Amino acid sequence: MRHFCRDTILSPEECYLADTAVQEDQIIAEVDDANYLVINMPPRFGKTSLLRRLQQRLQSKYYVMYVDFGTDDAVFASEQQFVHFALQQAADSMRDGGCPEALIRMWLGSTPREKSALDRFPFSSLSRRIDQFCQAADQGVVLLVDNADANLESDCIGYLLGVLQQNFIDRQMEQAASFQSAILMSVHSISVHWDFAFYSIASYFDGDLSFSTDQIAGMLQAYEADHQTGMAIPSLSREIRHLTGGHPYLVSWLCNWLDTEGNWTPSGFHKAGQAFLDSNNPLLQGIDRLLGENPECKQALGLMLQRDLPLHYAPPLPPIELARDHGLLVPDPENHAVFRCPLLEAYCRRMIQRETPLPQNEDLPEWKQRYFWHGKLDLPYILLCFQDFLQMLYDLDKCPFTEEELPMFFWAHMAPILDGIGSCREVRDSAGDLRIVCLGYETLVRLRVWDGGAGRTGWLRDLEKSMDQAWIEEAYLALFHYGNPGPLPPGLAVQQ
Repeated sequence: MRHFCRDTILSPEECYLADTAVQEDQIIAEVDDANYLVINMPPRFGKTSLLRRLQQRLQSKYYVMYVDFGTDDAVFASEQQFVHFALQQAADSMRDGGCPEALIRMWLGSTPREKSALDRFPFSSLSRRIDQFCQAADQGVVLLVDNADANLESDCIGYLLGVLQQNFIDRQMEQAASFQSAILMSVHSISVHWDFAFYSIASYFDGDLSFSTDQIAGMLQAYEADHQTGMAIPSLSREIRHLTGGHPYLVSWLCNWLDTEGNWTPSGFHKAGQAFLDSNNPLLQGIDRLLGENPECKQALGLMLQRDLPLHYAPPLPPIELARDHGLLVPDPENHAVFRCPLLEAYCRRMIQRETPLPQNEDLPEWKQRYFWHGKLDLPYILLCFQDFLQMLYDLDKCPFTEEELPMFFWAHMAPILDGIGSCREVRDSAGDLRIVCLGYETLVRLRVWDGGAGRTGWLRDLEKSMDQAWIEEAYLALFHYGNPGPLPPGLAVQQ
């Protein structure tokens, strides 16, 4: 029985996988053109799975060396140990791909002289070994390096980049042989740590490796063919794409939860989102470590959350670059840094709220202090002030405006209060609900014109649904009622 994969590399026979052939074809075209590539992908984004699929496809016409420096910290104990490890892993991967044993013995080196040279001058010997092997090989050789940023404190990766750069230049000048292509996979931009001319010969792969709506729909179609749940695939795949930003781990985690619960509905999906935020999973553990070890990054995200405003990418700020490397932020069309998706934004907001002291009222401008209580918006009081504002302008014995106009009036009332510290926006796909963000806290407000009828219960039920969908824990229903609808006088009734 197939399932949704989250933590391991599995085959299509074992789990439901997104079709990434388009992205893989783009990378293979670069390999065929003899280009060197650097690919940066966030944690839990499928780096190793992608390299393994590329390895399988490239083995049909190249000898493929696969080296993963993230398997053992002891690899970086010395230059000799680093090079020995790289040679052995590359040999093992070529052997699995059907490389002749004679070529593998040449690559590893068997004579006492070769072993002595490798111990005395490891990287010079590695450079010669690459030249000799690529000359002797009867087809092109491709190097795949996973976790190239596994140890940023070691110089070994930097020396390896220097070897690749020099061999590439020698190949161009026909003075030596070298790899057909080399692909380095990492989370961080390793050029920040090792400023080699390697980056004049390699290019960054700028393809989008997140799952598109169509790729998510393909996964769901494969699942539906096996289970016949009757799910609405087009709408559900769009919703998954919106709430996850196409993050592969998030997509698979939520689908795995839905599979377990058997609830393939929009409400089930939002419950899955809540379950993810409450779970102890590797992706959220990584975010906790990132923000715990990098207070500047946490501060920058906190500023974005408090003001509900994006930050500009140019000039690049190290905290923003770090959050981008870890998949929390992406650039929008105007080159602003925004959260990748609502799920990750919701988790960062929870974490920062939990660990950041509330500002005191005296930290705010004096005229704003009346609208806050212990550092949070005092929305019941603000709504009462809004009622006074309406009473000044209108005769409340009759309805002076439409229901569509009421949120606009409230937005105008909130704008000066939130200026510089928050925002008030309409919620996506809602019936005019307003999402208020201020000093890192979120609240929903629904304003309705009420004639005393039975609509109030339905509005409360819909507001609770909006809270679940946005993972917001506080909301207010504000009913503007006029005339004499019963026991309530004309004015604004507020229910939390």
